[in-house]
Formats: sequence, C-alpha cells, structure tokens
Amino acid sequence: MAFVFECPLIVDAQSFDSLRRSTGKSDVYTAVENALTGKLPASDACQRIKSGDTSAPYGGKTPIYLVLDYLATHPKQQCKVAEQLLEAFIDKQGFDVNKRYSALLPPMAYLIRSNYDFLGGRFSADYLSDEVLHRLIEAGASVNTYNSDGATLMNFAIDTDNRYLQSYFISRGIDLRHTDAKGNDAVHHTIEQGDVALLKRMVAENSVTIDINSFHNDTKQLSKNRPDMYAYLASECAAHATNYADLRLFRERFADRQQMVQQKYETLANGEIRQTVTFSDIMKVAERYPDLPHLTDPRKLSIYRQDCQRLQAIHTKALAAAKNPNYSYIPIDNYPNEFVNVYSDRYHYDPESRLPLAREVQLFYAICAGLNFSPHPYSFAHDSYAGLANSLGDMFSMLTLGIVKTGRMSEVNYPGLNEDRQLLNNALAACRSTSSLGYQDFMRRSESTILSKQRRLHEYEQQVYAEYKEYKAEQERKSAAMAQEREAKEKAKKEYNKFMEDHVNSALSEVGITYTYGEWKQSFIDQLAGVKTKSLKIEYSDGKEGLIYKHPDEDSYLPSGGIGFIFDDRYVTLSDAIAAEYFFHYGVTRTKGKK
Repeated sequence: MAFVFECPLIVDAQSFDSLRRSTGKSDVYTAVENALTGKLPASDACQRIKSGDTSAPYGGKTPIYLVLDYLATHPKQQCKVAEQLLEAFIDKQGFDVNKRYSALLPPMAYLIRSNYDFLGGRFSADYLSDEVLHRLIEAGASVNTYNSDGATLMNFAIDTDNRYLQSYFISRGIDLRHTDAKGNDAVHHTIEQGDVALLKRMVAENSVTIDINSFHNDTKQLSKNRPDMYAYLASECAAHATNYADLRLFRERFADRQQMVQQKYETLANGEIRQTVTFSDIMKVAERYPDLPHLTDPRKLSIYRQDCQRLQAIHTKALAAAKNPNYSYIPIDNYPNEFVNVYSDRYHYDPESRLPLAREVQLFYAICAGLNFSPHPYSFAHDSYAGLANSLGDMFSMLTLGIVKTGRMSEVNYPGLNEDRQLLNNALAACRSTSSLGYQDFMRRSESTILSKQRRLHEYEQQVYAEYKEYKAEQERKSAAMAQEREAKEKAKKEYNKFMEDHVNSALSEVGITYTYGEWKQSFIDQLAGVKTKSLKIEYSDGKEGLIYKHPDEDSYLPSGGIGFIFDDRYVTLSDAIAAEYFFHYGVTRTKGKK
C-alpha cells in the first residue's frame, strides 16, 4: 500500500544543482551510510548533516531516505543511531519535513508505507518508536497521512495498541472518520477491538458522535464477543435516537435493549395516534408500530364506533324514507359503501358486526339510484356532440363513442351507457334481495319501476343505434365521394403528364436535344406578394438548365434566358418557349412561335 500525502511536489533548485554536480555519493550521504553501519560515530554524522548538503542524491534517494529505510526495516531497539540522524535532519536550518525527492513520497508517508510493506501488509508494535512519529508531526508532517488503502496513522496506533499515540493523534485532530478501501474508519476498528476507553476518548476529545447510523459493525457479534462495547454503543445510540427511523433501527440492532428507547418510541406513537381522524389513518399508524397494539387498538375501536354511529343515523333516515309509499327523489349517500370498503374489503375489522346493516343500507341506496335514474345524453342528435363531430371528423367520433364496428347492438359502447346499464342492473338485483331490517316492502314496490326504466333505456339504445347507423351511412357516402374525387384528380394528373410528355418532347426535335421537366411551382415570395406567376424548371440533355414562366391569366409562356424575365419574348406554345430558352444559352433569339 503506497502512502499519499496532501502536499505539492517540492524540489528546490539546490537539489537539481547537487544532482548535476555529483555522480557519486555526497559527503553527507557517505556519513549517514557509515553511521548506520557502525563505521562512523553518530555524533560525527550529525555534525556533517548540520553543515553539509543534504539534498544531493545517490541511487535515486537523498540521505534522509537512507535513515527512513533503516527505521522502517529494523526493530525500534536497533534504531537509536537512526533516530539521532533523523533528529539532526529535522534540526537542520531550512529543513522541510514535507519536501519530497523526485517521485518519492514525503518522509512521514514514505516511512509508514515502507514499514507496512516490509512487514507484509501489517503494523507491529516492535517497529517505529513513538519519538520518531511524534518528532515528524511536531516538525510539520500531517497527522492525516494515509496510504493507498486508506489506512491512517490511527490504524497504526490501534493495531499496535499504542495508548500514547492514540491519545497524541486524537489531540492533534486526526480525522477519525476517514475510511479505508473496505469502507471502515478508525471508529469501526476501535469498536471491533472492543476498546471502550479509546472510543470514549474519541467522543470526548474529537467530536465523534456515536448514533445508530454512524457505524456498521455487527451488533449481534459484539453482544457475544465484546459485551462492554455493545453496552456502551447501546447507551450512546439510545441517547441520540429521536426520530422514528432511528428508533426502529435501534430496536432491530439492539433487540435485547429495546427498553432503553421504549418511552421515546411510545411517545412518538402516541403523538401520531392523536392526529388520526379516519380508520385508515389509525391503520397506517398501527402498521408503523405493529408492536404497540395496546396503544393503537383503543383508537381503532373508538374510530370504528364513531363510524358505526354515523351509519346508524343514515340507516334511521333511510328506513323512514323506505316506509313512505309516496317516493320522491332521495339524494344518494355513499357512506355505507365507504363503510363496507374500509371495514370489510380493506381491513376486515368489524368487532361489533355492523357490516350487515351497512350492506342493507347499500341496497336501499342502490334502489334509490335506479329510481332517480335518467339516461346520459349520448344520442347522435346531441348538439354539442354534433358540433365536435363536424369540426374534428370521423376519427374523433369513433374514439369518443368507442363503437365497435360489428353492427351488433350489445357491442355499441357510448359514453355512460355501460354505467347506466350497470346502475339499473344493480338496482334490480337490490330489489330482489332480502331484508331483515324493514326494507322489504320498499324493495317490492320499486322492482316494477326499475324494470320499466330498463325497458325505456333499451328503447333509447335502439334509437341511438339507429342514429349511429344513419351517421355511419352518411360517413360512408362522404368517404365514397372523397374517393371518387381523389380518383378524378389522379386521372387529371395522368392526363396532364401525358400531354406534357407528348407536347413538349417534340419541341426540340429540330435541334436533337431532349429534356426533362418537373411541375409548375409558385415561389414562396410570390405567394406572400399575391403574384400568381408559376415556373417550370427544364433540364436539357446536354447539362444546361432553363426556367419557363407562365401567368395563369395570360395565354403565353416566357423563357427566362438564364437572367430572369424577358418580357419582349413571349411564346404562344410551351414547346416553342422551351426551345427558345435553350437557344438563349447561345445568345440566339428564336423567332418561331413568338407572340
């Protein structure tokens, strides 16, 4: 894993000058190398670092990278000399801990990366002393150095269980939420280690918030393997959970600690319950809180009884109307339908068995709808429809009326027709039902009236269908006339083309030139100006082109001569004009056929 560091490439002019001057090891490079191998006292090497050129490279590295390589690959007990040399580099006037040489990483990132790679992709407490890391950071190295896999210095401190470095990095404001390649941050690793004390310090000193959404560790495994950490997380998450989503997630992830948020959970549920008005409202709340039936069930029953009272009042009013032998128009109340839909079809909730009452009241109003019935205005004679049909044509008529072209009355589907049929069918079925609540006489009296309305509707359908057939016959006549008109136009066009072919093809026979032509056209500008003149484009067999003009109110043709109108050269026939147009290309005026 290669460490990266948030700084620009810094290579000063002195480094390049040294590179040009030296093809071998510099004095400082040799001194560092000898000190690390025990051939030179560390104090002498430090003196040469202090007074010499530390930027001259050898083998692609400047002297400080020799020290970093040694520190990365040797246990810290063997690194006393290397640490003294690093201290000398840091204390040297003008030293920049973030300067890198060539493509090498800055010192801190280089050191951590090299050690990680040397140990085969892990960290060890036997390498890299606290003093080395502390000194580099105090000299200006970023505490938020991390490698290409995203592991940070905090990962090093956690993996090596180094309390000093953990505290030090936190005090320096290290980013504890930076994630590695697996999406895990320092908080995740701390939780996995079960280090409650460290996590508490992160919360206290680094503004880390622990809530139900801030970590993704497996809480079931934590409860088994890290019970102390599990208990601490439950406490923090319970304290921060306030909304429905967080409370539900807490109850899932800490199933054995639900009592910690139970009061918040029930308070939230009670607030939603108080806002319910309809039975559908309370059922939505009950679905959100399936584990709180002791809170939602009383409200369910309360709303249900309110609805039953309303239903009873409607039944009382309906029964009084049903017992009146002199029927008058009764407005339809759809509430019984709503009651059946809610308490039977949708939720199957009827603890006091009021659905039979609702269904009998439904029958009463179904009969009333039939008694109140008058057909929709779907006749072809309807003025508004006739106007639309005339303006938008047959396609609108067919789409609007949805008529199936079979000629069978049962398959004609005018707007509202099916609804009218169904309404009367329902009313008749209701009349033939039984009642245990006093509607039986009303049902018996109403049946004959409904049957009479059905007969009148059928007669109305027959009338409409007759109008439809007449309308269709008229449309077919119009279609036939239009077809004849199209055939006549096609025939005239063919005759015109034949005339042009026979008449014009002989025009240039005297000069041995053939030609082709298009159709007479009127330019867009002439159309705007109201000019009636039209033009005919001619293409001659030798590649030349011409243009003939003709005014429909005059009996002559005008060749353009390639430059526009030539008003003095008008020709009686089109063939003479076409020949004259060809001769104009040679500067010759044709006299034959001139008007």
